[in-house]
Amino acid sequence: MSLKNQCLLFAAVQQRMALVEWINTKVPNFYMSVKASDEELRASLLDGDILGHILQRLRYSSIDEVRNMLFIYVLNFRVLIPT
Repeated sequence: MSLKNQCLLFAAVQQRMALVEWINTKVPNFYMSVKASDEELRASLLDGDILGHILQRLRYSSIDEVRNMLFIYVLNFRVLIPT
């Protein structure tokens, strides 16, 4: 195997490990070893449960972020324009 192919393989393994670590932190009641193979990861993603958990979590965190930004904006607006 050439050095370039070894580097590409190493990068792919690192990316898969980072993805598994991220999923482990975002999805409740889910744990997969960071040494999981592509096939193991693919099998756990096929049913869509993990994607659903991630989308739901992102949706709610995004809503909270927007609410917080609007709240700060309203507070700042009230300070700038006294009633």
